Amino acid sequence: MSSRTRWNIMVEIEKLHAVDVHSHLVAQKLSAQKLSDVLGYHMLHYPLSSVGWKGAQKQADDQESLEGMLSYLPRASNTAFFSYLRRILAELYNFKGDLDADTLPRLAELFNQVSTRDRAGEIVRQMRLVRSISMNERSKDNELLAKACEAETFSFREGPQNAARMIEDARRTKGGSPQESLKLWARQRLEKIDVLSLVTLGSWISGWADCRKPTPAALRAVFKRSAKHEFTPDEESVIGSARLHALLDEYVRRGGKHMQIIYGMQYLGTHPNGWHVGRTRDTMPSSLAFLAMEHPEVHFTILSGSDSKLQELNTLALSFPNVSLAGAWWNNFYPATLRQMWRLRLEMVPAAKLSAFISDAYCVEWCYARLRETKDVLADVLSDMVEEGYYSLSQAVEIAKRLFFDTPNELYFGGSL
Repeated sequence: MSSRTRWNIMVEIEKLHAVDVHSHLVAQKLSAQKLSDVLGYHMLHYPLSSVGWKGAQKQADDQESLEGMLSYLPRASNTAFFSYLRRILAELYNFKGDLDADTLPRLAELFNQVSTRDRAGEIVRQMRLVRSISMNERSKDNELLAKACEAETFSFREGPQNAARMIEDARRTKGGSPQESLKLWARQRLEKIDVLSLVTLGSWISGWADCRKPTPAALRAVFKRSAKHEFTPDEESVIGSARLHALLDEYVRRGGKHMQIIYGMQYLGTHPNGWHVGRTRDTMPSSLAFLAMEHPEVHFTILSGSDSKLQELNTLALSFPNVSLAGAWWNNFYPATLRQMWRLRLEMVPAAKLSAFISDAYCVEWCYARLRETKDVLADVLSDMVEEGYYSLSQAVEIAKRLFFDTPNELYFGGSL
């Protein structure tokens, strides 16, 4: 790409307002409350654990814990999320150089100096972030946050014990049939939620699941199983899919209009640390098509957690008016994957069905890092396409505006922002 073309595009992208369509921000503590909120970001745990760090299951809050974590940093600092961390430290705290036990006190001092009550607002203004859709139900009214929530529907933690628990949850409602039990379960799941106050409902759906509505016979068969039964993956798919459709039916009955689907991850329930892998069945995208067909009154936004089946996901958004795509989840938020993903999306899917930015962040500092990387990647992709004659410069800038602001504004807020 031409450095001049990219520079011109980035200058315009930096002027754009942005909407974050999926975060976990809380109004009362938008910014990091302590240094470990930044250094202990969950996606830093994966590379550190892979080289021997044992602290992934506990928050590193004190000096000794942070020093222990940083002692493994030289073995993992080549990975992308540490480049995002370095950007946070340099651009928000003016910390440059190596991060280790010797320099940690200086970083802590810089953090304490700048982490004032108004800090979150400064970062938000710097990002030009207009709205963030927070999946945290505790979020109070806030001009930045739009309220959403996550509801466990399909099992993310696959395995025989979880399958039994899903059935027992429905059985406890004492409905007259499996369908009635599931209907009552879904009603109870949503009874304490003001659906009409939500911008969207989030659903964790494994990429190993089958989202087709099961037949009554298949549902009756699994409901007859005892809690000690060793459920097969296909049997668990029957349970999870039935729960998902029951919850969607109740959500629509109460006026719900939008659902986000986190797609493409399988939970390794047998792994001692319970990690996730990007994994999808060959039939998964067509399985999601059944959701779009069964519930045309719901708009589904897919948040991809895997670079597998990119073309099939794009085809879903291209084929169904009620399916769109947004950003990338944390397990595939890597520059090489992001460039491939966005190039293919832009070639296949109308920009009016694409939202650029998902932070999935619990503090605005990591929201900042994710937005910076998203802008960098899209500047790369768009400048390449301008150089190739695919777009003019003005078209590329207009597309960026649509991805960062116009599309999420229209899909989630009816153009009111």
